[in-house]
Amino acid sequence: MRARPARATDRPRHGGRVLPTLLGLLLSGVLPSSASASTQILNSPRVRVTADQEQQGPSEGFLTLRVHAENLTGRSQHVRVRFESRPSAEVSAELELAGAERRTLDLLIPAHARYGTLAADDGRDRGSEGFSWHWQSHDPLLLEGPTAAAELVARGKSPDGSPTSFPAAIAVPKELLPTTLAALVGYAAVGVLETPFEDLPEPQRRALEAYAATGGELFLAQVPARPETSLSLWRGPRAEGPHAYGLGQVHLYSNAARCLDALQGVGDIRRAASLSNPMPYGRSLGASDPLIGVARVPVGGFLLLVLAFVFVIGPGSFALRARKGPGALMLFIPLTALATCGGIAGYGVLHEGVFTVHAASRTVTFLDAEHHRAATLSVDGFYASLAPSVVRYAALATPIPQQGPAYEDLQLDLTSGLAFVGGFIPSRTYREHLDASVAPARARLSARSSGTQGPATVENALGAKVVDGAVKLNGRICLFYNLADGASGSASCTEEAELSQATRERFWAGFKDRFAPDRLNDNALGPMEDGDFLVSLDRAVFAPDLGISVQREGDYQLVRGRVSP
Repeated sequence: MRARPARATDRPRHGGRVLPTLLGLLLSGVLPSSASASTQILNSPRVRVTADQEQQGPSEGFLTLRVHAENLTGRSQHVRVRFESRPSAEVSAELELAGAERRTLDLLIPAHARYGTLAADDGRDRGSEGFSWHWQSHDPLLLEGPTAAAELVARGKSPDGSPTSFPAAIAVPKELLPTTLAALVGYAAVGVLETPFEDLPEPQRRALEAYAATGGELFLAQVPARPETSLSLWRGPRAEGPHAYGLGQVHLYSNAARCLDALQGVGDIRRAASLSNPMPYGRSLGASDPLIGVARVPVGGFLLLVLAFVFVIGPGSFALRARKGPGALMLFIPLTALATCGGIAGYGVLHEGVFTVHAASRTVTFLDAEHHRAATLSVDGFYASLAPSVVRYAALATPIPQQGPAYEDLQLDLTSGLAFVGGFIPSRTYREHLDASVAPARARLSARSSGTQGPATVENALGAKVVDGAVKLNGRICLFYNLADGASGSASCTEEAELSQATRERFWAGFKDRFAPDRLNDNALGPMEDGDFLVSLDRAVFAPDLGISVQREGDYQLVRGRVSP
C-alpha cells in the first residue's frame, strides 16, 4: 500500500482534542502530563502504533515522544518509526514485535527540533502525524506522582485563578520515569514526591542518581533511611535542604508539602548554561578558539607551498626557457601546478589524517573509587577528515543538545540505544559538544601521611599524568606535581586547611573559559574534607566513550575524589 500523501488539512497534534480552557492551561505551561492523550499513527491489519506527547519540553537536551507499538497478529512483525524535523533532526528506530506483543519506546528528539512528523511503517502500510511542542521561558519540572504534582500546578496560579509564569510541571508515575540520562538532562529539576527513592525500580534510580551527579537538581520528598546506599556520592547528615552531590545537588525533605515549597522556588534553572560558559557567541559551543590545533587552518604550511610554487613558476620558468627553449614550458608549467596541488593535498593528509578522529576535552569528574564509577561533565571538541559512521552513547551518558550549528541535521538511531548516524561529527568541520556521563572506572589515587609533620606519599593510578595535585590529610593541604601514571611520589604539606587562591587559579586556568567558575567553586573546587583529593590530568581519561577510536591532543581533566587506602 502506498504512503498516504500529505493533505492541506494535516496539522500538528497537541495530545488530542482538548477544550479551550485546557488549551489555555497548556499554553501557560502549568498542565500536568495526565491531560495528554494518545495519537494514532498507524492502524493496519497487522500493527497498531500510537504516540503520547507532553505539551511542554526542555529547551536543551531531548524531548520525549512515547511510542506504543502493538502486534495484532500471532506472527512476528517488523515496525520502523521515524520522526523527521527538517533541517533540525531525524530520529528513527526499528522494532521486532513477537506475536501479540506490545512494546513502548521513548523517542528522544533534540530539544531544538520542536515540530515535525512521526511516521510508522510495517512493511506494507504506512501512517504519519504531525507533532509540536510549546516554547516557554522556563525549563519544565519532571515530577513523580500525579497527585502531588496537581497541588504544585494549583500553586502556579494567581489569586484570580489565571495561570502565571510558573514553570511547567510534567507528572508521571514511577514506572514512566526515564531510565536513561539523556531523557533527564534538560529538566530544570526532577522531584520524587510519592515513592521513597529506595523503592524506585533500579533503572529509574540509577538514571536519577546520574542526573544529580552530573549537575542536576534532584528533589526527594522522603529522606532515605540510608542515603549512602542509594546515593553513592552522598556525604554528611540526613538533614533537610540542599546537599552538594557530585556536580549537582540533592534536596531532602521530610514530606511532600515541604518538597513542593522548595520546588515552587526552583524557577528557571538551566544546568547546561550554568556549567558551560555563556561566551560572547551566546550559548553555542565551539564558536570560539578551537580546542584542537588540527582544526585551525594551517596557514603557515600552505603559505610556504604557495611561495615555493611562485618561486619555481617565476624565476624557474625563465631559467628553463633559456636552457631548453620555449617548448619546455608547455610541460613544465602544468607539471609544477600538479606537483603543488599534490603537495597541498599530501600536507593536508599528513596534518589531519584520513581516518583519524581528533578530539580534545575540557572535563570535570567526580571519582567514586569505592563503587568504581566516575561522574563526568565535559566539553568535547572533535575534528575528522571523514565523518565516523556511528557515534554511540551508553545509557548513562549523553550529549546535551543546544541551539546552534553543532546540532543541525542530526540523524539518530534509537534501535539499540542512543546512536548518532549522521551530523554529529561532520567531515572536515570542527564540532564541540557538552557531554554528561556516569561510567565504570577502576582509577584511584592513594595517599598516606605519617602524622602532622613532614611530607605525604602519593601513588597515582588514575590512568594519566597528574599535572597539579592536592590532597587533604590530617587537616593539612599537601601539594604534588608532574606525577606520572603508575608512579609514586612525595607531596609537600602546608599548614593551610584549604586550597589557596593561587592553587585554585592553577586548577582553573586549564579550562579556557569552557566552564563557569561560580559553579565549579560550589563543587569541584569547593572546600575539601580529610581524605579528599583534587588533581588535573593531561589526558581526559574519563571523557565519554563514544564507541569510536580518537586521537587525543591538548586535553585538560579536573578530577575530585576520595583517596583509597
